[in-house]
Amino acid sequence: KKIIAFLYLIVILFFSCKKGTTPPPTVVAPSLITTAVSSITSTTASSGGNVNSDGGANITARGVCWSTGSTPTISGNKTFDGSGTGSFISAITGLNPGVTYYVRAYATNSAGTGYGNEFSFTTVVQAPTITTTLTSSVTSTSVFTGGTISSDGGA
Repeated sequence: KKIIAFLYLIVILFFSCKKGTTPPPTVVAPSLITTAVSSITSTTASSGGNVNSDGGANITARGVCWSTGSTPTISGNKTFDGSGTGSFISAITGLNPGVTYYVRAYATNSAGTGYGNEFSFTTVVQAPTITTTLTSSVTSTSVFTGGTISSDGGA
C-alpha cells in the first residue's frame, strides 16, 4: 500500500506542477538622436533623426517637433515621417522670418514617446522688396519720386 500511495503522490505532483513561464520583455520608449538643422530659410528648415532602438515594440510614428520655446513635444507642431527604426529627414515648414525655434526628433511606440537631443536655429530675415515709381516734376533743384514696399522681408 505504501508503494502505491507513493507512486500516486509522484503522479499527482508531476501533473500538478506548473512549468515556469518567462515574463514578457519590458517595453520602454524608443531611443533616438536628432539631426542638426540645415537648409534654413525665412519660412522653412530641414532636420530629422535616427531611431537607434525601438524600445522593444514597433515604432508607430516618428518625425520632428518644434516650437519657439525649449523642449518641444508632439502636442505642438510636428512632422510625421513614417515608422520603424533608422534614419529619416523632415521638412519643417510654416515658420516665420527672424524667429528662433527649438527642434528635436521623436519616435513613438506602445510604451510612449522618446525624444532626441534638442537644437535651436533662427530663420533668415530677407531684404525688403521695393519697387521705385517713375520720377516726375523734375526741376533744376528737385525731383518727385516714390516707391512701393511689397515685402518687409520678415522684419
